[in-house]
Amino acid sequence: MRKLELSDSLMTGHAVIDAEHDKIVSLINACLGIIESDENNDEEISDALLQL
Repeated sequence: MRKLELSDSLMTGHAVIDAEHDKIVSLINACLGIIESDENNDEEISDALLQL
């Protein structure tokens, strides 16, 4: 059976996508944390959303 190997460019592409995914999830969690906090800081929420 032949093993499928990804080229270096595809491996790099997957790493970039994974890093961007992690960044987006982190930013969404930060936004949710701000929203769920007792403080009502619209500017902080806006700044966090702009980073997305």
